[in-house]
Amino acid sequence: MPYVKRDGDGRIAAVYQAATEGAEELIAADDEELKQFLTGGDQEASAKREFMESDLGLARVLGDLIDLLIEKGVFMFTDLPGAAQQKLLERRGLAQGILLRGNPVHAGRRRRLLSRRRQ
Repeated sequence: MPYVKRDGDGRIAAVYQAATEGAEELIAADDEELKQFLTGGDQEASAKREFMESDLGLARVLGDLIDLLIEKGVFMFTDLPGAAQQKLLERRGLAQGILLRGNPVHAGRRRRLLSRRRQ
């Protein structure tokens, strides 16, 4: 959770990762006042950021869904249009690199999926 420094009117003036002189107040990361400060009070920018975060989450869900449907034999990877195959391969390459470094459980699942496709 971030630490905030307030101005003379009690509004957030600065945000820090650690407590510093004049910024000892701990505030929740999802605090509305903090969100307003970080977006400059721009509601449209905040809404766009939330929409983008939602899109990213949906992309992860769709990627996992496609993997599951391929694993269950509902369709083959090669049934997808070429552009979709390319995007998924790019995403898998990026995800695999992250997973191999950070989470051996998911990395094992990805390796199993990839090895099944090669057979």
